[in-house]
Amino acid sequence: MKGETKKYLWDDAKSKDTLAFRKMCFEPYEILLEAYPLEYLKELYFKFYYQLDKRNKNFWKIILGISDEEINQKAKKGFREACKIWNY
Repeated sequence: MKGETKKYLWDDAKSKDTLAFRKMCFEPYEILLEAYPLEYLKELYFKFYYQLDKRNKNFWKIILGISDEEINQKAKKGFREACKIWNY
C-alpha cells in the first residue's frame, strides 16, 4: 500500500468509501476531482454528511453543485442510518 494512503488508515478501516471520505477532508480538492467521478463524491458527501465539519460541508456543497433541497431530502431519509455509532 502506498505511503500516501496509509496515513488515512489510522484505525484499520479498509473501506474504499472511508478512505475516499478521509481524503475529502484532508487532500486538495483538485486531486480528488481527478481521482474520483463527481457522482461518487456526491454519494460520499451524503453518506458521511454528519461527519463533515461545517467548513467542509459548505466547501463540498459548492464544489459538487449540491442544492439545499437535496441536502434536506437526504437528511430526512437517512438521519438514523448516518448517525450510527456501531456498524451492526
